[in-house]
Amino acid sequence: MPKRFKTRKRNYFLKFLVILSIVMMVFVITFKELTNKFSVVTIDSNKYLKYLLKTGFNNQLDEYKFFNIFSPSSLLGKSLNTKIDIKKEDVAKEVIEEINTITVKEPKVYIYNTHQTEEYKSLTLQDYNISPTVLMASYYLTEKLNDYGVPTILETSSVKEILNQNEWNYAYSYNASRLLLEEALENNPTLEFFIDFHRDSSVHDKTTFKIGDKSYVKILFIVGEENESYEKNLEITTALNDRLMALNPEISRGIYRKSGPGVNGVYNQDFHPHTILMEFGGQYNTIEEVCNTIELVSKTLADFIKETYEEEK
Repeated sequence: MPKRFKTRKRNYFLKFLVILSIVMMVFVITFKELTNKFSVVTIDSNKYLKYLLKTGFNNQLDEYKFFNIFSPSSLLGKSLNTKIDIKKEDVAKEVIEEINTITVKEPKVYIYNTHQTEEYKSLTLQDYNISPTVLMASYYLTEKLNDYGVPTILETSSVKEILNQNEWNYAYSYNASRLLLEEALENNPTLEFFIDFHRDSSVHDKTTFKIGDKSYVKILFIVGEENESYEKNLEITTALNDRLMALNPEISRGIYRKSGPGVNGVYNQDFHPHTILMEFGGQYNTIEEVCNTIELVSKTLADFIKETYEEEK
């Protein structure tokens, strides 16, 4: 009997090992399949944010099955509780290739950033090591103007790289953006408006206003008086400022004329009468507040550009 008992015990043990092996094998196969199907792909944060902004704040990203995120506004304005998981690497690459592929025919507006690395704060992006910049905000303004029927392109070439190539320091940023302006007009002779998108360094109270419980940034216009024909820049800037003030008197901080020692004084506004320098908020504002203002003013800005263009034709 003892011998028979040992045999039965051994058989139970062998069965257990077989079952355990099968379970482990199924687990490993299933895990590999899931890992392959739901693998997380690392995407450059700037490209990812451009894609989110490109889709517009009102679009639902869940129609794109490779993002576990509800909409760009959940990233830029609300709490973000889900991680950015992309199901298949080939789909992720396809998404990145789609960024900036929309062709704008006969563009009328060129948006650029002389100080391309100027940063804003954010309520939701810190966990993703994303630093919101004026370039990011400019992307959203570009999209809004296009949505309102004003063909607009955005400069994404690196100003810093141009400075480095020419061995220029930061003070030569307007020289660098001048090269981009000239190239843009040469490649797109239909351009009529040139918007240099900046942010100020003033305190939060001076650069912010509210409508109800929602915060917005104020816009400050800069006009350089050391341009011989600066009156034309001042005229178009004043007209735009008046239009924005009519929309909401708190939107604008006015027009700041600059000249004299220690300032640029020209700001490339001699390049074209419609070269406009706009400062959206300041260093203490969030990208969410900036985008709120862009949402608020973009149609007024688009209408102004259309009307001005038609009047001067």
